[in-house]
Amino acid sequence: MSALAKPAPAAAPRRRRRGIESVGSWALRDRIGLDNVSWELDYPHADSAWPHAPEELGVVLADAAPEDVAKITHENAMRWYSFDPFTTRTREQSTVAALRAASPDHDVSIRSLDGGRHARSTGIEIAALQEQATA
Repeated sequence: MSALAKPAPAAAPRRRRRGIESVGSWALRDRIGLDNVSWELDYPHADSAWPHAPEELGVVLADAAPEDVAKITHENAMRWYSFDPFTTRTREQSTVAALRAASPDHDVSIRSLDGGRHARSTGIEIAALQEQATA
């Protein structure tokens, strides 16, 4: 099998947001094949780019053809999972702008939900940690 041959569907690589935002990974899109690339946002994890992820992706894909953007933002995932989200919400209602406009009071501010548990912790002395590690 050639190094450039398309992998079997089960082995098809999935590029995540972190991979696409790197110039090197995006440069490999032709070798990987756009049918094997998808952008996802792992919201609401602490390392996600929410709420600015769509804008960040827009910068990376600024020069991409609209049909390529459509493939990696939703069409590939729809095909892989045999799922059509547009049966319940139209394409026009599903854009970032439309979804944001539909929920103007939704709070997307970044704030700690810690409640102070880390502020109350005393931590560990480095010498004690070293002693435990070498005991």
